[in-house]
Amino acid sequence: MLREKREAEIAALAETIADFFSPSQVVDLGAIAAANSITFDYGAYETFFDDMLQYHKGKFHIFLNLDKLGNPNSPRARFTIAHELGHFYIDEHRNALTSGKVKPHTSMVEIYNNENLAEIEADCFASNLLMPESRFMDTCKGSKKTGMAAILFLSDTFQVSVLSAAVNYIKRNICPCSLIKWGDAGYQWSLQSRSFMDLFSRKVHLTYSPGRDTATYKALHQKDAYSLDFHKSVTTMSTWCKSIYPTGKDNLILNEESKKLGAYGGITLLTLSNL
Repeated sequence: MLREKREAEIAALAETIADFFSPSQVVDLGAIAAANSITFDYGAYETFFDDMLQYHKGKFHIFLNLDKLGNPNSPRARFTIAHELGHFYIDEHRNALTSGKVKPHTSMVEIYNNENLAEIEADCFASNLLMPESRFMDTCKGSKKTGMAAILFLSDTFQVSVLSAAVNYIKRNICPCSLIKWGDAGYQWSLQSRSFMDLFSRKVHLTYSPGRDTATYKALHQKDAYSLDFHKSVTTMSTWCKSIYPTGKDNLILNEESKKLGAYGGITLLTLSNL
């Protein structure tokens, strides 16, 4: 996990580069790569990596795996390119490559529970390059959408994956909310906004087994894995964390919104309900 100061430094670096090379809403990654004489191409490399950054004879080249990324313009491909630009722009990463101390660098991106510090830093850079804080916050303020609808709007506006937009929505503390990521085997990880944790004076340990009538169950079991729709239901805090709230009239009521993410599992967003 990144220390707060280091995360802020990388975020500021990424936003500065985005503003300098591509002030338009959707960041032009090709322009940034070209300005630094970084070349890239696309190929079929099965499941070995999402991408690979190579330094050879004084130049950087990015190999992108269409077997994992889908197509050159997909949100996942854009995040992957931005991730490798992070390895280039973060001094310690670039210097390690140019010195020959590390081999050509392969990556699996958008994991978010990665324990490799260099990968965490590159993901942080990518997120802030694609969604610079000032643009992201202005877009949120200018939109009347909330919750999962806001996340889908941000995903489309910045041409990033729904997962990437959701993670940024949490980290920017747009509202008290929690994000849960699901995989084929069930729960993978969760992320909570600062204001959500403030409700309990700490990060909450969430445990949950979705019932058939819940938004989470319906999303994870829907037939069309790539549908743009998401599911809604109402839940309680005790359903997710029995150690904090007992069941009863004083229990905190939450909105439960869940979306299938194609072949990458699904997500659930918990926000405070007005009920």
